[in-house]
Amino acid sequence: MKQYVASILAFGLTVSFASITAQAASQQKIEVPVSRVFIPKEGFDDNDQITATVYGELPNPCYTLGKTVVSRGTSTHKLTFKQLAYLKKDGPCGTGDLIDDPVEFSNDVMLGQIDSGFYQIEYLKSDGTEGFRDFNVGRASPTAGIDNFDYAMIHSADSAPFYHKNEAVRIHFKGWVQSKCYELVKPLRVDHIDDIFVVMPILKESGTNCEKQNQKFVEALDLGILKPATYMLHVRSRNGKALSQVFKVLSD
Repeated sequence: MKQYVASILAFGLTVSFASITAQAASQQKIEVPVSRVFIPKEGFDDNDQITATVYGELPNPCYTLGKTVVSRGTSTHKLTFKQLAYLKKDGPCGTGDLIDDPVEFSNDVMLGQIDSGFYQIEYLKSDGTEGFRDFNVGRASPTAGIDNFDYAMIHSADSAPFYHKNEAVRIHFKGWVQSKCYELVKPLRVDHIDDIFVVMPILKESGTNCEKQNQKFVEALDLGILKPATYMLHVRSRNGKALSQVFKVLSD
């Protein structure tokens, strides 16, 4: 009986290993360039859960997106982003019959809580050169900086994937307030920093009845007509995290 069980286990391990080997042979892990890295250059504190967003295009559907590898050089304030992808080598992808059709992607990269200071992200650009993105992390303080407001909880922030030239950009938000004595400040505060719109759903006191009661809200934000480019929406939230979404304004 023991010999029979051992044989079954050995067979299972052989099949699993063969399956992994076949899968590895049918795809290749490679680094792919990115169009840009989005991260606000100001507004973070050392108590934030900091997230950057990598945006780019895979050459065609034979590529599937992998993880973004983050490494630090000799200077702990220099971060290198390496975007991985898997290239399929079987089926139509192995014969070259698949028509080249770039596939857009975005990947959120969680950096977590990091020490205060000036940071630089280095990454491989689509033209083969090195790209750089700088950001600053401050010390948490009681002063009214971008990250020192009381925010509402944000559930979602939705934009269209693209807008046409001369089309007004409108964003919809869903969230909630956790106490009856607070309400959302309107209009929503928006800081336009380079190619990023930082949205701050700030709360204000609205009464003395501070009974805990979740109140849902849906808000629309009009950004107006923007010049053709790629932008990122960065929405702060009460839990210290931010929701990010990339959208484009076409030049047609």
